[in-house]
Amino acid sequence: MKSPSIPYELRVGVTGHRHLPDPEGVTEAIDNLLNHIQFTCEHATEFPNGKCGSTRSWGDKIDLWLSRCVKVVWRSLPVSPEQISVESQTPLEWIVVSSLASGADRRVAEAVLSRPGAILEALLPFPVEEYSKDFTEPEDLQEFQSFLNSDQTRVVTLINDPQVSENQDVRNRGYLTAGKRVVNDCEILITVWDGKAARGTGGTAEVVQYALERNKIVLWIHSEQPAAAPLLITDQQSDHAQAGPLPGSWLAPIPATAKQLSLNFHQLSSYNRDAACNTSKCRQIRTELQHELLADTTKVNLSPVAFASVMEPQLSYYARADQLAIRYQSLYVTGAVGLYSLSAFAVTIAVVQVMYFPHQLWLILFEILAMLLAVLLLRISRKHAWHEKWLHDRHLAERIRISCFTSLLPSVKSSNAESTEYDRTNPLSFYSGPPNWVELAHQKILKQIHSISESDIEFPVLKQFLIHHWLQNQIDWHLKNARKKKRVLHWVHRSGLILFLTTMVMAVIHMSGIGHHVEGTPPSAWGLIAPLSTTLAIILPAWGAATHAINLLRERERVASRSEEMANALARIALQMEKVADFKELFTCVELAESVMSTENLEWCISLQFRGLELPA
Repeated sequence: MKSPSIPYELRVGVTGHRHLPDPEGVTEAIDNLLNHIQFTCEHATEFPNGKCGSTRSWGDKIDLWLSRCVKVVWRSLPVSPEQISVESQTPLEWIVVSSLASGADRRVAEAVLSRPGAILEALLPFPVEEYSKDFTEPEDLQEFQSFLNSDQTRVVTLINDPQVSENQDVRNRGYLTAGKRVVNDCEILITVWDGKAARGTGGTAEVVQYALERNKIVLWIHSEQPAAAPLLITDQQSDHAQAGPLPGSWLAPIPATAKQLSLNFHQLSSYNRDAACNTSKCRQIRTELQHELLADTTKVNLSPVAFASVMEPQLSYYARADQLAIRYQSLYVTGAVGLYSLSAFAVTIAVVQVMYFPHQLWLILFEILAMLLAVLLLRISRKHAWHEKWLHDRHLAERIRISCFTSLLPSVKSSNAESTEYDRTNPLSFYSGPPNWVELAHQKILKQIHSISESDIEFPVLKQFLIHHWLQNQIDWHLKNARKKKRVLHWVHRSGLILFLTTMVMAVIHMSGIGHHVEGTPPSAWGLIAPLSTTLAIILPAWGAATHAINLLRERERVASRSEEMANALARIALQMEKVADFKELFTCVELAESVMSTENLEWCISLQFRGLELPA
């Protein structure tokens, strides 16, 4: 069974004026802009450089040609096909984030809600009764209430105090708070604005300025000239950018590619259609994990409802992420071994040619070929992002694995799935970490899970299941992983020592003059020692350096140490969980375990992101 594509929630925020000189023109401009966004995302594979751009750049064409040439020899190399199947395309789900003020807020909300399956997140600055006082006209108030009463609307009240002061300054600060929350909760901000400075606290200009500070995509429809082409407001100056309406801002044409409009959509779409996905291997991983979990649940008599409603729906998503992570890890390791081995091989060819075949210059072609293959391997690995995809897919797989167990507690599942803020906090804030699409994809998977109640699952059964079949399994895995890494490290260090000692012996032989030919004496068998010692003294350090570089890329020593620490940390949590007496205490332990596992997985991902492939110096 192939896992379905993970849909992408495109969160569009809105800020703008309440009074519009040309509401019909603004409505048409909004529709055209949304159509552009939808077409650009849905046809990203067909038009990677935009509808009006070339289908592929010359660089892309050369890379594709090189990849296909290599695939003739390397049959398992994943290369994206020209046509993407329908089931591999990424469904686009619209969410509009709006405060539902008169004018621009409602026009954008109305336009987005006209699209199938769209949802409105209404972020109200005050309670409904208080906020309704802003709409004095009966038609205005009726329209506001119709939005709130729609089945497509989710209402969030930011200030719940019903006694909000009627002081205009206080209300303006509430509007600004709502505007900033709209920015925080969206990916693309549409502003219908005249380009002038704010006429008070909470004005459109302030919200736009805040959006630029938060690095949001800001698309501007001029409220007084809606027929003009919409523009991108950015704080980045480009070659053809014009000065923008705000200090330090610039104007540019709206993005023509999905990657420029929504990097998260672009990356999730790449994941959904990944050519490295092997359906049969995904099915095998899913089946093995399903049988393992079913056996575990049977041992403790865990409710079948819990398995069927919480764990089973996540298995297909986990299998896909796990299979892709395994595949890209294999490609990354192959690339690392190939890159440094080819470099050492090039040195070997050069030395052997000089020492033994000085007149056979054609042998240098093998040295050149080895270097060209190294460059080609590096180019393909970077173009297809083997390193990044391995880390990101593994991070997603582990997030899903964790939630398979934590979701058994309804409160844990809801706390993960119901968060509305688009921006996420990185616990390791000094590093960039995995891209947002990984967390967004995981949240989308969690939203598809049906909640279970305490009546569906017995406390002692769940407690024992989590201790013995979640924490203990992870403890055993980390201990095994640490032993494996240490064993490999032991042999790598031994190999390095052997290469070093052999090189030193060859250097001593070379320096002592053993086997050197003395003029006027007949050559002997000892005469072979001198060129051999010279050859090995040069070649062996090259192979030793290649082995050391590969070992550094694998981070075996750090991974082994971290696995030992993780096993100890999880063992302490398991002991603590043994003592809990109710669901509330169990929830605290599960949260702690989830935090430890997630942070460890994040730290692993961040530490290895600096180990990309490079040409040997």
